[in-house]
Amino acid sequence: MATPAGLDRLEARDGILATRPLLVMRRYDFDDLWRWLEQTVASCEAETWPACVENLRRYFAWEYESYREP
Repeated sequence: MATPAGLDRLEARDGILATRPLLVMRRYDFDDLWRWLEQTVASCEAETWPACVENLRRYFAWEYESYREP
């Protein structure tokens, strides 16, 4: 999560600020963030838990999708 001011302070690496999905808020407000999170998670509901998890993974582009323990 970032605000425009926070993004402005980032140092670009080869002209790129971020390579992962990013939530940008005009200004940080916990209540707005929580409301968005509740609505987003609710929108990922499905008939089964595995289907819910798949929807959440797809929405949030979960970075550990192919992680394997050493």
